[in-house]
Amino acid sequence: MSMPMEDLSKAKREIASGTESNETNMAKISETAYFYLSQQINDLRDRTDSKSELLRAELKQEINSVKTELNQKMDSVRNELKQEIDSVRNELKQEIDSVKSELDKKIESVRYELKQEILTLNNKFEQLYSEVNQIRESAHQTNVMIIVTLIAVILSPLIIPSIQRWIGLLK
Repeated sequence: MSMPMEDLSKAKREIASGTESNETNMAKISETAYFYLSQQINDLRDRTDSKSELLRAELKQEINSVKTELNQKMDSVRNELKQEIDSVRNELKQEIDSVKSELDKKIESVRYELKQEILTLNNKFEQLYSEVNQIRESAHQTNVMIIVTLIAVILSPLIIPSIQRWIGLLK
């Protein structure tokens, strides 16, 4: 409730016309002025409370709106980042698979070359083994011939006269 101007001026006059106390120098307030002042204070409090509630409701609505907007933006950013991360992951996976494939090919190539080298070395060792066996056989035959020759040389003085006699008998 608002106080009419007449009542306000009347309250001012009553306050001004009051007698001063010796101890406090305070103006006396009449009951009517006190009543009007009380109404003004209550009215001001009610208006302040309603404005506070209105502001509180507006702020709550605005905060909820900002919160919703931020959540939407965060979801959007989250989705963009997820897509970007997935894209980078796929690119890296393709690169890794490509490098792995190249390495597998190189490993197979080196493995094939090593197998060929091993086969070549194995063939050379078999040839050497065959040649060594041939040399052994040849050496063995040579040894046998040398031994037979030595025996023939050693026994020739004994055998030659017998052979000559035997040839002479055949004649």
